[in-house]
Amino acid sequence: MVASFGGVMPTQNLENRILTSPNGLGQPSTADVSGSYRRIGKMIYAQNLGGVNGLVIEGINNNTGETNVTDLLMAGTSGSGSWRGLQGYEAEYSTSLPVIQSDNDDSVMDMVSYEDPNDHNVDVIYIERGIDDGRMVRQRGVNPTFSSGITANPDVAVSFTDAPLVSMCLGYFADSDGEIDPAAISTTGKVVGMVALSGTSGGQTFYDIDATYTSDYRHMKNTIAAIDDIDGFNPGTQDLIVGHGSIIYAISGNYSVNSLIWEQSIGSSVGSVLPIPDISADGYDDVVAVSSNGVYLLEGKNGTIIWSNTTLGSYFRDVQLFNDINSDGVREIITGDSDGDVYIIDIKPSSPEFGNVLSTTKIGNHYIGAILEIEDLTGNGKMEYAIGGNGAVGVLYDNGTVYWKGSAIGAGYWLAPQTIQVWDIALLDDRDNDGYRDIAVVGGYEAQEGAIFMYSAQGQLEFQPDLMGYGITIDTNCSTAEHEFIYQITTRQVDNLVVETILYIDGVENELSPQGTNNNWDEGVVFLHNTTLEEGTHEYYFLVSDTSGNELRLPQTGVFYGPTVGNDCDANTDDDDDTTTITISALPTIQLSLSVISIGIMVMVLRRKNR
Repeated sequence: MVASFGGVMPTQNLENRILTSPNGLGQPSTADVSGSYRRIGKMIYAQNLGGVNGLVIEGINNNTGETNVTDLLMAGTSGSGSWRGLQGYEAEYSTSLPVIQSDNDDSVMDMVSYEDPNDHNVDVIYIERGIDDGRMVRQRGVNPTFSSGITANPDVAVSFTDAPLVSMCLGYFADSDGEIDPAAISTTGKVVGMVALSGTSGGQTFYDIDATYTSDYRHMKNTIAAIDDIDGFNPGTQDLIVGHGSIIYAISGNYSVNSLIWEQSIGSSVGSVLPIPDISADGYDDVVAVSSNGVYLLEGKNGTIIWSNTTLGSYFRDVQLFNDINSDGVREIITGDSDGDVYIIDIKPSSPEFGNVLSTTKIGNHYIGAILEIEDLTGNGKMEYAIGGNGAVGVLYDNGTVYWKGSAIGAGYWLAPQTIQVWDIALLDDRDNDGYRDIAVVGGYEAQEGAIFMYSAQGQLEFQPDLMGYGITIDTNCSTAEHEFIYQITTRQVDNLVVETILYIDGVENELSPQGTNNNWDEGVVFLHNTTLEEGTHEYYFLVSDTSGNELRLPQTGVFYGPTVGNDCDANTDDDDDTTTITISALPTIQLSLSVISIGIMVMVLRRKNR
């Protein structure tokens, strides 16, 4: 980091360390600094998707054929742009065009990666949602063939009439080859699959629910999943759990019988279904479902509702198994709602904490779009989890607390961080060579302007003094008669305490207004003050305080000088037509790693002392 109080601190002897570096006047300033290191997000790649929304992402190998390499990012997109469909990008650098693009422009709603049993390369299978029909496609990533330009020839493609496909899974279903096959659910309720995947593939219908539900991708993620045999007809194979509308269905994995095993209404639109190991002690796996109004636990054998909670929040989109954080012998579940709250819930019926929320964490302020188990980042043998929300990406410790949080914004992209909604996450290989696997997220802004971002799963350490500040931005606007000056400062209080910011201009106190806090003081809140200035050189300083009594003055002593206001806003126009000239002078100029502001930004970080 670049700071008026110094650079990155060494790890030893963090207390009462004296730092010096140039301030806004080009002269040294000093401060007693105490603090600690804080883990933050580290973005290593950004790629825009050409005016369409990114819904799903997978990382696969490209030219080498190695199964542990993910150097090709495959994104499924939707929207009204001409690039709608499948897009593939090299994970090494951002480009203006994808290296692979699907052969039509239907929305790609879901995608899985799998290892081909013949050549052992990792490929993708994706599903398309057309206006009336759907298609299931296998696309090779290793040395793909091209029909023209970047358009890829699908290796295998099967069409399904009257079945726009919206969600898919892989499973070992009851066909003759014993190999893994894909299955999918359509808006019309058809449950279909592509069988004999490694040979001559064909399309089959497992079951037709025959009920149209116009699903919204914002409210659903994994609405079909494979579950170990529950009907007893084909031991060693798998059946299907499907959420369609407000009903959960169990369907035989033997497509030749077209059999419905059971159905259960939960009274609200299903967001995801998740088969889990048997917790009802009947010898069959059970099911967790999340919906627009809550969380449900069902018996896998017959669909009986064991437990539900409809008081937590709304529009739960994704659910995954989590670590066993209360050591009762059964893994918890993790899910998130449309307010950005992430919940970890006990699901062991015999536990004293059964049904309790064991941990709550906020990631962003809108939909929790995706949750993914990644790997053990701390060396304690327990997994960490990546979370994607509205304008936010984060990794949670194995106990559900925040490991790091970052914003979905970076070099090569142009939208503000709070605007990107993350819809999917993929686990990659180690792209930045720090010894840990990395993650890629995909999303979009109001159904358009999608992007891929790649993050180091480990994040990076940044020294956070108890009270620290650096830089300043003054935006000017010479096109208005008043020549309005905008003083902007971003303040972050790492304990999420409320902050007040005062700006003194020429000795006059001005209280700055926070811009949409959403109670996220630990993520950074922008304060603004708009004013006009008379001709001459002005001076200013900031005074920032939080509710625990911490206070920071910037600069620590003295003032910042500037701007200097002259009399020639535009030298190419007549002075008679000019209004007051604005000149920026004597301002510190910095650039933060993720900043898109060219002349610097002021960031104040406050930490509560003596915790």
